[in-house]
Amino acid sequence: MLDRISAQCRAGLGIGMLPCLLGDPDPLLVRLEPGKQPPILELWLLTHRDVRTTARLRTLMQFIAGVVGHNKALLEGHEGRVTRPIVTPA
Repeated sequence: MLDRISAQCRAGLGIGMLPCLLGDPDPLLVRLEPGKQPPILELWLLTHRDVRTTARLRTLMQFIAGVVGHNKALLEGHEGRVTRPIVTPA
């Protein structure tokens, strides 16, 4: 769905709300500063209670937390125009 929104914005069909992660790298899109505080969106990772404590799931959750934390500025739009992909922590 976000691909469709960005394609429509690129085609000049209007404005849309995209994550900075998707909009900033696109040179054909222009970021509009909101007139008020932008919405706060949370990221939730849900698990089934039966597998919540397994080593595999803990490892995955730690990896996701590391990637999000390492790319926090990019995900929050504080890096401006970014051409690099999301990177995993070393």
